[in-house]
Amino acid sequence: MFHYILERVKAKTQGWNKKFLSQGGKEVLLKSVALAMPIYSMNVYKLPKKICEEINNILNRFWWSKGNDTKGMHWFAWNRLSCPKNEGGLGFRDLEGFNSALLGKQSWRILQKPQCLMAKVLKGRYFHDTNILNAKQGAKASFIWKSILHGRDLLKKGLRYVIGDGTMVNAWLDPWLPQHPPIAPRKKNESVQNCMVSDLMNGAGTDWNETKIREYVHLEDIDKILRLKLSPSGRGDLLGWHYTKEGFYTVKSAYWLSTHLHTERVIIPPPGDINLKKQV
Repeated sequence: MFHYILERVKAKTQGWNKKFLSQGGKEVLLKSVALAMPIYSMNVYKLPKKICEEINNILNRFWWSKGNDTKGMHWFAWNRLSCPKNEGGLGFRDLEGFNSALLGKQSWRILQKPQCLMAKVLKGRYFHDTNILNAKQGAKASFIWKSILHGRDLLKKGLRYVIGDGTMVNAWLDPWLPQHPPIAPRKKNESVQNCMVSDLMNGAGTDWNETKIREYVHLEDIDKILRLKLSPSGRGDLLGWHYTKEGFYTVKSAYWLSTHLHTERVIIPPPGDINLKKQV
């Protein structure tokens, strides 16, 4: 089904091979044209891993080629080139991670606009008695629904509750600690019962009950909770996106999350002054 994407990318890069291009010219063409070709499909469908690998191979060969279809030496792996420039790469997109970020935007739209036609149709078909965050795949699910659920999994890893009155947030199950990625605090021991975040506050709900927190919460998470400022007006809890200042989902921040979820990722800073390069 996605073979046409491979053919288009291959045809475009083969046409460029006949021209004399500097490395800077190649970078611009790959980012603005070749890597943009699959975006329309990736907004709705989860591209198979093999398709992403084949596209990466085509782009990799073009990047290192010397022109006139001659192969060049591959001095760095493609996953190193896919790192951001401030991490020692060239900023080429990782297609799998970018695909997940685009699909996560569809789940965010369903979550934020439940009255839109798309949300109503999918809810009636797949999750009529719950919300998108708890929806299951179900029987005979379409490829589009399976793809949206794949993006939903990335969305859930970046969502965080902003604490208001604490009555909607389960203290041990819902993510509300502001860290990467957002998580719920750990219990001090298994004998601690489930409770809401409001149970960890004082009677007025304007400050934390430090005695209770030290009694219930794991030692390493106590300071993280006490540093959180509570709303003096006692407003309700809000569910937002942790990786933007405004709390709204963006593909750029979700792509960063998808490529930085693995703790074994090694960041190699480039030589020189990064801030000076940004100014240039």
